[in-house]
This record gives sequence, C-alpha cells and structure tokens, in this order.
Amino acid sequence: MARKQHPAHPEDAPRAQEQHEAFTQEDLSKVWDRLCEEAGNEKRFGLHTAMNAAELRLGENFTVEIAVSSSAAAHELEENMLEVLAYLRSRLHNSAITHRITVNENVRERKPYTPKEKYEYLKEKNPLLEKMREELDLNIDF
Repeated sequence: MARKQHPAHPEDAPRAQEQHEAFTQEDLSKVWDRLCEEAGNEKRFGLHTAMNAAELRLGENFTVEIAVSSSAAAHELEENMLEVLAYLRSRLHNSAITHRITVNENVRERKPYTPKEKYEYLKEKNPLLEKMREELDLNIDF
C-alpha cells in the first residue's frame, strides 16, 4: 500500500478550483431569496427572518453589502455567515465573494408575508382598494 504524500509546503498543496464568475445584483437576490426560503423550510426561523428583512447591495470586488435593522439580525447573520457565503459562492460560481453587514435603523422592518399583511400593505399604498372591496361587498378571509 503506497503512503499518501503530503507537500513539503502548504502553498504547494492543490487548492479547490477558484472561480471568479461575474454576477449581477439580480443574480445575487435570486440566490439569497432561495437560501432564505430553504432556511424557512428547515424551520430556521431566526435566519429566515434576518435574511428576509435584509437589504442587499452588490459592492465592489464581489462584496455583498447587507443592511439590517437590528443588531439581533446582524448577529443571526454573522452566526450563519460561513454557511451563507458557501452557498452564495457555490451557486454564483465565485469564490471571491465577501460580505459586510451594517445595522441601519431605516431598513424596512419586514416584507409583507401573509395574505393579510400583503392586503394591509397594498391598502396603505392605495386606499381605494378598501373602497373597492366595500363597494363590491367582498369578504376577505385570512
């Protein structure tokens, strides 16, 4: 049985193939949303909530700039960042992706998720929606 040889210097060791494929803000958002959905399906609600409420921006040199509304959301993301970065790097074929998290109180707290939240959001945007519902005598069951 032949012994496995290790290189004399770690820098001589073969590395996983580095990828630097370009991607867009839209590509980033799609992959982020997919991971967020997977976190929800796996009942990892802290991560799901933090990712869902975060605002993403693709910065220079493949830096994902993540703005969150609270230090708790920032902490939740930091705790899971190795997994998040591995997922992003794998799906976007770019091993140079890095991140920066900032806490910004002006970030929207939450996207409307349930049918009732969506209706309330749309009603705020267009008050005539409620008038139309009343005129058509529609009942909304949530």
